Amino acid sequence: MKRILARMLDETEFLSDYGIRAISKHHDQHPYVFNVDGMDLSVRYLRANRIPACSAAIRTGAGRSGFR
Repeated sequence: MKRILARMLDETEFLSDYGIRAISKHHDQHPYVFNVDGMDLSVRYLRANRIPACSAAIRTGAGRSGFR
């Protein structure tokens, strides 16, 4: 438990000024890259202000937000 909390509360990993990150900030400089059926795919850290607004909320046909 101490090892998990040490990593979760490390500001270079999961702790931010706004709470706990969903993915470690380590992946900002070191994206995780893997190959699937000949395609290189990656998992990387993106700051919240870098995510386009259109991907933050998906609208349904009735004009309501897809997130509840």
